Amino acid sequence: MSQVMRINKAAKALNRSPSTVRRWIQQGAPTVRLGSVGRDNGSLVNIADIQRWRGGGAVTANDDELLARLAIALLDTIRRDEIHISVNISERDAASLLVLVYQRYYRNLTNEQVDIDNLPDEMKHICAFLL
Repeated sequence: MSQVMRINKAAKALNRSPSTVRRWIQQGAPTVRLGSVGRDNGSLVNIADIQRWRGGGAVTANDDELLARLAIALLDTIRRDEIHISVNISERDAASLLVLVYQRYYRNLTNEQVDIDNLPDEMKHICAFLL
């Protein structure tokens, strides 16, 4: 059953402020009806749609997909964003930190240790910075 409600009520249901829900709508959150100026002309939202949009719904990706996405993001962090320059550390130190982040995420997600032989290609590229 969908729960369609006004912003104030939705904010309470989501444990957020009404201004946060309004900001989400400005950022593209789905609405049942976009509001207009005037009393009783506010936006109507579906709580389930907002939760899915915010990532609070069921995760549709499996563990392998999530790990692959993380690996891609970490590689982009070092290659495209050049994080090592931003934080004033060596490229090798940045790669070490990113590998540790991946290992921690992997353990939290799977409750297992990372199998070095089965790393995604992106993580192998990051490990190459360590050589």
